[in-house]
Amino acid sequence: MAPPTDPVTQMNTYRSYVTMLADPNAKDESKLKAAQEMSENFEVVIICSPQYPNFLDHLMKNFLKILQEGEPHFISEYSIQQMRKLILEMIHRLPTNDFLRTYVKQILSLMLKLLEIENEENIIVCLRIIIELHKQYRPTFNPEIQHFLQFVKLIYSELPKNLPKIFEPRPPIRVKDFNEINLNQEAWLKETFTITPIQSEKKAPDGSVQTVIQSHSKSSAVA
Repeated sequence: MAPPTDPVTQMNTYRSYVTMLADPNAKDESKLKAAQEMSENFEVVIICSPQYPNFLDHLMKNFLKILQEGEPHFISEYSIQQMRKLILEMIHRLPTNDFLRTYVKQILSLMLKLLEIENEENIIVCLRIIIELHKQYRPTFNPEIQHFLQFVKLIYSELPKNLPKIFEPRPPIRVKDFNEINLNQEAWLKETFTITPIQSEKKAPDGSVQTVIQSHSKSSAVA
């Protein structure tokens, strides 16, 4: 999926990539390739383009829609999870200038919501986005901050009884077939407080025998 070299055509190509990422009918593998291509050229092509201000509007509308309407995923190898993480990372890499200021309130509102539902890797990126935007723009008080602080308080109040599950060494989860992951994922997430490997007796189609399940943010607060 190599982009053309003409700057205008390049940006039109990236615009079509963003549209595809928000298309529910597009294949997850195609979405991941598009997100990877954008991420690799984010600073050197997209942000430096004279079309960047107009492109940013298209990008933010679709990125926020994808993150808000899409479901979080907890298997690291899933293409859709890797795409969501790349989208969050690209938001974090956006220049904190006047062009972005218009979207700060929407971004912060969504990031605060994602903190409660996303997986461990994505939550770290969400926190980086929140910290950076507050540092650069010093936004006015958001009512959702109160809800976030209550959530943090809950995490700390529940921490003593969850400490063993968080810090004690745990063996990898063993399954006969990777198909068991989807069947048991919800139950495993309730007892998963850190990133945990899953080993399979049977190889996956790509030849792998191990995957990784990530902790749910709420599982870190409530046992």
